[in-house]
Amino acid sequence: MLIAECEDTDEDGWGQILDHFLTKKAPNGLLQATCSVFPEKRLIWRATIEPQKLKDANYLSEFAASQFRIKSAGYTLGMINSGEGSDYNTVAASQKDVMIVGMPKQTISELQDMVLEEGIYPDRLELGTLACLGALADYLKFNRIKSPVVVLELEINSAHSYIVSVDGVEASRLLPHGLNSMIPVVQKELGLKDEESAKKLFFSNTFDFTGMGPALIKRLLHDVAVLDWIL
Repeated sequence: MLIAECEDTDEDGWGQILDHFLTKKAPNGLLQATCSVFPEKRLIWRATIEPQKLKDANYLSEFAASQFRIKSAGYTLGMINSGEGSDYNTVAASQKDVMIVGMPKQTISELQDMVLEEGIYPDRLELGTLACLGALADYLKFNRIKSPVVVLELEINSAHSYIVSVDGVEASRLLPHGLNSMIPVVQKELGLKDEESAKKLFFSNTFDFTGMGPALIKRLLHDVAVLDWIL
């Protein structure tokens, strides 16, 4: 098994990875693969719906627009069961707690174009967050771990947070602080002259998080502690 990574702008690195996996001539010279993506505007939200209203074809899009403040016409949306992650049966709808997932249609097109340009043909384009949450739920169930787990996905200006248990995704929230909120902490702790210097150091490959870790995540932990997780 090989795990490899490189910067999205590293053409030589991408080429080496593709050459390793593309061991024989593929159709059109493309590597067929399942592509997990983490777009910034991804929607992965546990919600409580009114199943009887699903007979209205516009209910899901209108619900998403009102609850998540998005222009639903510009999104590709889906609905899955919050427990096992299977497709929600809208015909025999009875379960109120669901996961509403999706991403902007424009983002889907951009991601498809990007991976094709890198020599990859996406057999499937999936939200990587969903795959990770499902894998964690399976792990908890397999090992009979009854305690729920808090999952945090850090973005530049925000963080996605989830509570996962053996029963699936129990709750989801979006936190208002992300990686950028840690830059002033780096500046203060290291006595740097400005935030730009702190930012360059923070996002460098040489930054050591070991000693400064507790200070960096203090604000984030406070956000998690004060959340109202009750849906």
